[in-house]
Parts: sequence; C-alpha cells; structure tokens
Amino acid sequence: MGNGRQTLLDRLRKTFRIDYDDDCLDKWEGIELVTKSLDQQTESRIGMLLVNALLVFCITAGGMGIVLSAIDSDYQTWIVELVTLVASLYVAFLYYRKWWENVGYILLLVVVFAVGFGMQSYVSSGFYSVMNDLMESVSEYFQSNATRSYGEKIADANLAVTIAMSYIAVAASVVVNIFVSRKMRYRFLMLVVFGFLFLPLYVHLEPDMFYVVQFFVGVVVTAAIAKNGDYKQTADNVRYKQDEERIVYQSAYRVKLQAGACLLAVVAIGAVLFSLLVPSKDYHDRHPDSAWKQSTKDAMQNVAVLGIAGLFNFYDNTGGLTSGKLGGVSAVRLDYDTDLRVTFVPQNENRFYLRRFIGQDYLYGMNRWESAKAIYMRTEQRAKTAFEKNITGSAHGIVKVDNVAADPGLYMPYYSLQSDLVTSPGRSQIYDYYTYSGLDRDCKLQTESISNWLTVPDSSKAVLDEFCKEADLTGTVAEIVQKLAAYYQNNIPYTYQPGITPYGQDFVSYFLKKNRRGYCAHFASAATLLLRNCGIPARYVEGYAIDPEDIGENGKILTDQKVSDYYQGYRELTDTGVVQVDVTDANAHAWVEIYDQHKGWYVVDITPASDQEEADVSLWNAFMRLFRNRRNGTAQSNTGGTGATGTADAVEAVKRTGKVSLGVLALLLLIFVITLAVRQMIRILRCSIAYHRADTNDRLIADYQRYVRKIGHKYPAFQKQTNYETQIAWLRKQRLLVISGEERDRMLQILEQAGFGHTQISDADAELVRGLLTRRT
Repeated sequence: MGNGRQTLLDRLRKTFRIDYDDDCLDKWEGIELVTKSLDQQTESRIGMLLVNALLVFCITAGGMGIVLSAIDSDYQTWIVELVTLVASLYVAFLYYRKWWENVGYILLLVVVFAVGFGMQSYVSSGFYSVMNDLMESVSEYFQSNATRSYGEKIADANLAVTIAMSYIAVAASVVVNIFVSRKMRYRFLMLVVFGFLFLPLYVHLEPDMFYVVQFFVGVVVTAAIAKNGDYKQTADNVRYKQDEERIVYQSAYRVKLQAGACLLAVVAIGAVLFSLLVPSKDYHDRHPDSAWKQSTKDAMQNVAVLGIAGLFNFYDNTGGLTSGKLGGVSAVRLDYDTDLRVTFVPQNENRFYLRRFIGQDYLYGMNRWESAKAIYMRTEQRAKTAFEKNITGSAHGIVKVDNVAADPGLYMPYYSLQSDLVTSPGRSQIYDYYTYSGLDRDCKLQTESISNWLTVPDSSKAVLDEFCKEADLTGTVAEIVQKLAAYYQNNIPYTYQPGITPYGQDFVSYFLKKNRRGYCAHFASAATLLLRNCGIPARYVEGYAIDPEDIGENGKILTDQKVSDYYQGYRELTDTGVVQVDVTDANAHAWVEIYDQHKGWYVVDITPASDQEEADVSLWNAFMRLFRNRRNGTAQSNTGGTGATGTADAVEAVKRTGKVSLGVLALLLLIFVITLAVRQMIRILRCSIAYHRADTNDRLIADYQRYVRKIGHKYPAFQKQTNYETQIAWLRKQRLLVISGEERDRMLQILEQAGFGHTQISDADAELVRGLLTRRT
C-alpha cells in the first residue's frame, strides 16, 4: 500500500509539480498545489518558426504553382518546390535571434544579387518562356495573331524556366514571410496571386488542383491564426499573455499544426468533391461568357498584347478620327456632345456625308495619310452647269453648318465647289452644292490624273497581294467592292476597342495580318490600299455621316423655314421639309471614294456592321474622361497633311503613355495617402471627442494608459507589468519615475479609485498624478 501511495504521489509531483512533506501527508493535512506562473511557461521557438515556414511554403509554392500550372509551363516542379521549401525555412528562421535577422537578410541579399547577376540569361529567358506560353494561350482564346512574343536566349526552356522560377520563389518567400511571420496578413497575398491568375482564368486556363489546395491551406490557416491572435512572437517565447480581463495563448505551435492538418483535410476533400460535382467542361458548356465578359474582351486583348499602354489613346480624336492620323487610338470613347448643327433638306433616303479630310498618300510605318494636294472638281462643275441649263435631274441646295464644338476645318457636302470655307467653333458656314442624276450616263469626264490615287507603298505590297488572294478580289470594280465588303463582314469584326498599333508596326499591315479587328478608319484605310492594289483609283476620306435615323433621333423639322430657300430642283423625296440635326462624335466616320470616268468620285462605304450597341458605357471610360482633354470651343488644329513625322509621333506617343501612366500611379498613391491621413484624423478626432466628454476618472486613466504605452514601446520588459503597483515599482526601480514612498502610495490610491471606484476623484488629485508621471530623471 505504501509503495502504491508513493508511486501515486510521485506521479502527482511530476504532473502537477506538487510540493509536499511526508509528515504532513501522513497526518492527512492535505497538499498544496504550487503551479508554475503562466507568464513563465515557454513555447518552443523552433516549433513556432517551423509552423511559419510551412505557411510561407504553402502560400509561395501554391501561389506560383497555381499560375504556372494554369499556363501549363514546362519545368521541373520538384526542384522549384524544394527551393521554395528551403527558402521558406531560411526566411522564417531569420527571426530566431535578433542579430541573425540582420545578418541573415544581408547574406540573403548578397546571394540573390550574385545569382541574379551570374545567371541573368537563364532567369530572363525562363521568365520570357512563361510569358510566351501565356501569350500563346491568349492568342488561341482570342483567335488572333496579334500577340507579344519574347526572345529566349536559352534553348533549353525547361531548364531556363526551372532556374527562373526557383529564383523568383526565393524572392517571393521573403515577401510572403514578411506578411505571414509578422502580422499573419493574407489578404494582400491573395490579391497578388489572383492578380497574376486573372488573365489565365479569363482565357479559361485552369490551375492544377494540388496547388489550389496547397495555397488555400496556407491562406486559411494564416487567416485562422490572424483571427485568433495567436501569432506574435516575443523574445522570451512565452506561451501565454495576459490582457486586462483574461489569459490567452501567445503562441502554441502544436495547436497550429493540428489546425493546419484539419484544414488540409477539409480543403482537400472540398476541392475533390467540387471537381467531381462541377466538372470544368460541363460548367463552361452550361455557362457561356457573360455580357460583361463579352464587353471586355477587346480591352483584355489590348492589355494582353500591348500592356498598360493598350488602355490609352495617344492623341485627341473625334470618334476615333484625327485627320488622317492612324494607330494611336486604343478605344473609341464617345461623349455624344454636339459637334456640328447641320441644316439642310434631305433629297433621298441615303446617308448624307460631310467631308472634312481627303487622304492621298499613305505613309507606311508613319501611320498616317497625307492630305490631297489638289482636288479636281470637274464632276461638281458639271453638275452646276446642268442646273444652270435647267437640265432634268439637276438640283441646287445649300447646307448650313454651325460649328458648336468641332475642330476647325472644312465640313463640305458632296458636289460643292466651295473648298475654302473653313469653319471654327462658334461660327457658321453655308455651302452650296449641286446634284445631277445623269452623271453616270452622259459623256465621259475629262481624264483626271489618277496616278496619284493608285500608289501603294512598296513595303505594303506583299501583305496586300496576300490579302487580295485570300479574299479573291478579282472581277469588275463592283464585284471587287462586293467581295471586299463581304470578306470584311464575315471575317474581320468591327470593334470600338481595337488597341493601338504597336511601336514599329505599320497600321494597315498590322490590321490585315495580325490584329484583324477595328473601326471605320481601319477598314477604310485598308480598303483604299487594297482597291489601289487591284488597279482601282481610290482615296481615303474622313468626316461626318448623317443617317435618316439620326434625323429622327437628333433632329427636328424647321417649320418656319421654306424648302425653296434650301433646295431647288429634282429630288427623290418630295414631302420632306427643312431639317436641323445635332451631329455628335458618334457620327464621325471614315470611308472610301472610288473614281469613275463617267461620274467622278463616288462613295464606297464598306465598313462592316457593328454588333456593339454602345462604345462608351464602361466604368473605365468614365474614369478616363478625367485624363482626356475635352474640346470646349477652343481651336485645336488637326491637319493631316502637316505635323511631325511618324517617328516623332511614335516617340511622343511613348512619352505621353509614360506621363499618363505616372500620372495614374501618382493619383492612386495620392488617394492612398489621403485615405490613410483621413482615417488617422478621424481616429484622433473621435478619441479627442471621447476624452473631452469623459469624466475626471476616465480622463486620468486615459492619460495613464497613454503614458504606459509609450514606456512599453521603449522598454519591452515593462510590458510584463500588469497592474498599477508592479508598473510603478518597475518605473521607480529603473529610475524612470522619481517619487517618494508616500507619493507612490498616494498615486496608487488615486489610480485605483479612478479605475475601480464608484466616486469621482478631484481635479487636484488628477493633476497630482499627472505631475508625478512627468517627474523623471
């Protein structure tokens, strides 16, 4: 029995640290349990750092694996995983000792720079290989040849990608460790991973499930620890900490490991069940692209091909047009403000054109049309002569153009002889024009010099020949025009967001060979060169086009105006009146003119129909208006025949893109700083209001707590003192508070009454404590 009792007592002593005396036990006077103080119980620092290392590894390796597996890059995954694990262990154990943290970071920095310098070719080539894999998938998704490709110096892509991703994994581990080991912050890391994953997911590239589980286990465990508050490491590795009301875990690595194992099982099971219940192929079949995705495809393709520059326009434009300049408009952004107010009498149900710019010579690589040097008006003169001779089918009309906010220029209707009537904002012009229905059946016109309208750049010849063969542009003029229009409609979509032409690329060649999407300027410019390549005289024209629908939506009939004052002679529509139409930048248009020996120049409009209802409905477009120069009536000259060369335009475009990008970044940074400042000001204001509304007791305690926090930040050992008595004793011992024993007792009495008493202390007592706290050596 004695041996049994002794064994039991030994177990009690070992388990509960029982201090006993045999004589006392024999008298059954009881035992005294002497437990070790909670603030003296320590946790294994190695265990805590090991947990942090595993979290860093899961988030880093999982995040990189998600992106790389989605792109389907070829590399040695086990090597990258191993390097990531070693790097995670290294950076996590930097916090083992304070001196090692400083030395370890320096050593790591030296190694990173040395490896980066020595293996620069492998790192850059591997990174470019990954980007090329992504661009290839993007090209397949958008069914476009317009993609960026990067030169790879190393032939062995597998080796280069392995080295590059290992190098990036080390750098990423450092960043992740800073967020995880210090504050268990995970939201930013999730945003970074999903930011890199956005484009692959957009083009239906799916990551490997293993990496998804790995990443989310790391994130979920980190989030759980952050919510629990069990992550702060102290120099003495204490297991518990005491706040004002309770004792809680400071750090417990075993709990973290157990929670991580449970969450791993939950996430893994959930991922497997989800993949089984919702197969990706079935999901995409049942859920086609949303309306939002359909509306953003062009913009996403621009970003994928051109980067951030694909979101900006390089020069001001009206409906995407700028007097022959081409390639610098990433997206047509309409304001629908009135540019012109046009008054006339419709003579038929056809589209009514106002010409502003006529392009003669296309400058290859410079991406612009030079304006026509001379415009022959034999057709117009012939129509005027027919009207003056009162020949049947002839007519005379006038068009009044009020320039509300359009660029200064010529806005001339067809068959007008007044090619010198320039109108600027705030002014009006009246144009006379003549029509004659017999232009195409009477005698031939005097031969006009058409050689200027048949030239194509030598550098464009190969691309034009290939396209003409592909579209079968053969036959009569009418047949060629019809075939080209049909090919455009069936193969090259109309879009308001074509993206800019990359630097060094030719506008027409890039449109026909790679981009294969655009708006009227793309189709008209390419059509002009294609028709010329087929031996048909053609020229490029910009201006405004007014459809009958525009008259109904944006126009009105002027009942107080006489038709005879605006139109005399033959017209197909006999029951129309004088109409006034507000013309916006949505009416800006580009088209082609073809020369015929019988009827002169006539309109060929083969821009395909658009299935986009609006061009300016996105939040991005609204945001970008902040950075766009609005025309407010000031004169802005945009002449196609003058100005800088194409090289200068390109250089200026690059500069402008950089300035806009820096401006946007500066604006975002300013917003961030202002937000932080406002939040801090609000916090200070709330604290100030609460302080002044508080009674004397609460104000004194608030002042004392502010004093305690200040001392605690400077002296970490002070943080262990948890009540007024021990805090004041520690301050006196360190000679930070110089008071007598009597003053100490009085201070404690006042503080305890203010903190726990039901009666208010006097203002004199509060000032006494404040004065003693400021009395230091």
